[in-house]
Amino acid sequence: MKIKDITISIFAIIGFFTIITAFQTRQTPEPNVVAESHIYQLSGITNTSGRPKMYKLNKVTGDVWLYEGEKPSVKIK
Repeated sequence: MKIKDITISIFAIIGFFTIITAFQTRQTPEPNVVAESHIYQLSGITNTSGRPKMYKLNKVTGDVWLYEGEKPSVKIK
């Protein structure tokens, strides 16, 4: 009987320890990552004075870029 009581006590202690440690685990929050394709928004292409214009807005930083004809892009804001 003593071996049986010792075995049951050991399993009881292991089970109690498992339950206590399960309540104390903390989940690390998942970082808030936004895909790069969702950061930029493009305006429709408008044709004014013979040159197509398009605006690119960075939703995170608020930067606005102007693309006009064959000119290189210009940062507006």
